Amino acid sequence: MPNNRINSPANYAGSDLATARPFMRDVRLTKRMKNIVVISTFIVLIVTLSGCCGPMECKPAKVGFEVYKPIIYALEKYKSENNGYPNSLQDLVPNYIDKIPNSPRPPRPSNIEYKKDKENYLLKFTYGGPGMNICKFGSIEKRWLCSGFY
Repeated sequence: MPNNRINSPANYAGSDLATARPFMRDVRLTKRMKNIVVISTFIVLIVTLSGCCGPMECKPAKVGFEVYKPIIYALEKYKSENNGYPNSLQDLVPNYIDKIPNSPRPPRPSNIEYKKDKENYLLKFTYGGPGMNICKFGSIEKRWLCSGFY
């Protein structure tokens, strides 16, 4: 009984490559389709991530910079009057700042973290979207630096 499947490998058993071309065309087409799927997925991923902002440009970062700016001014004023930075941000209240600002909603960066060593300090807040991002302000750099990962 003959095999009626046109592109079956069994139809080409024992034949030379010239007669196996229809089957080989299907194999090449399958590889081509896999390549198209991989390339399409890559393009969709690139387009999706290209709409994302960098850690310094995202709205939560910019909001955090503005919300926490009074803390930086208060820390510098405290240092000029006390020859050093405070042990905690609460030491700034009420003489240098009315209260420690909380992060707004939305977008919501985390509340500020403060770390001090002998002569310097570091402020830090985090926010999500896209990925996890960290923004830091140091008394040495005197500017915000942000980094993140997806």
